[in-house]
Amino acid sequence: PLQGIEDIASYISFRKLIEAEAAARAATNVNAQTLSELRAILEELDRAIDANTATLDLDNQFHFRIADLSDNRFLIETLKMLRPYMYFVGTFLRSLGSTGYLKGKRSMTCEHYKILNAIEAKDADAARKAVIEHFDASEQRVFKGE
Repeated sequence: PLQGIEDIASYISFRKLIEAEAAARAATNVNAQTLSELRAILEELDRAIDANTATLDLDNQFHFRIADLSDNRFLIETLKMLRPYMYFVGTFLRSLGSTGYLKGKRSMTCEHYKILNAIEAKDADAARKAVIEHFDASEQRVFKGE
């Protein structure tokens, strides 16, 4: 289990490392069908935010689908191993207050679209950078409430 703020920071840093590479690899493996699947997840995520319903499962689906596209089972298995931490951190953020949390979810979704656009462009460097920016922003949301 996560044992404090340092663990949460390390968890976010670790995800940033592995998911940046997964997104870069996904950009080289993507096709029209998988782009459609990723876009559908984000559209459903938008609807869930508008309805003020839970989004954590959809967020995880997006990240897991990108890992699937990396075509590296160890990236996928590592994300699956991290699933309990994903739920813990998501629940922790929600407990900090609904107003900031809703604003953060909207920002997060914009970051997801930036990742998707880079993958769609088959630009591995841009995909990697977009994921790094996403996790940097996640750190700001967790630790600064921004």
